[in-house]
Amino acid sequence: MLGKLIIGGVTLATVGYGIKIYCEEEGCSLFDDDVISDERAEEASPPSTLPEDDTALNFYYYKVSLWESSLEEAKSLLNQLENCPYKIKLDQAVAEDTIEGSVDVAKVTKRMKQYGKLLAKADRLLRDELYVLRNIIEVSSDYSAFTDEMKATVESVYALSNVMVLLCQEPIMADDGVSKYSKELLKNQRVIVNGITATKQDDHE
Repeated sequence: MLGKLIIGGVTLATVGYGIKIYCEEEGCSLFDDDVISDERAEEASPPSTLPEDDTALNFYYYKVSLWESSLEEAKSLLNQLENCPYKIKLDQAVAEDTIEGSVDVAKVTKRMKQYGKLLAKADRLLRDELYVLRNIIEVSSDYSAFTDEMKATVESVYALSNVMVLLCQEPIMADDGVSKYSKELLKNQRVIVNGITATKQDDHE
């Protein structure tokens, strides 16, 4: 089980990574000295090996923590629904990017931060939707009897879960460096998350 791997200092690294990407997204100054701007990323020094803090390993355990918390709960709740076409599968492993040899550290770190920010945003939205879905299931688990609003919650849980599953499973690294497909995936999944965010904001107005 992946959960067996999250122990001691690794757990602290996972939590720290999650806090870090949250602060970067929300504009906190806590990690300003460690943020690599777009300009600096473009003007980065020649390729070198990954720093000793091993961002890749911390990012992997961060994804594992999401996989075993929010995504497992989403899977469980959706499985409890009767007559529901929306199911998610967690039958593949979380991608662990192993960085060896010479790589452009700035580009790797930038892409991991981009993935991390979107995962954090999707996770916050998903947790809100899971809270609503739990309350719905306490009343009824028959999806066919749900109102349009209740079905919209189920669809949001499904969509956000799929976004997170894809981001957790898709490797960032390729044989020649950062995967080109990872940029396309990031763009497409960001559209979905931003669309759900906009919908929720409209609902509260």
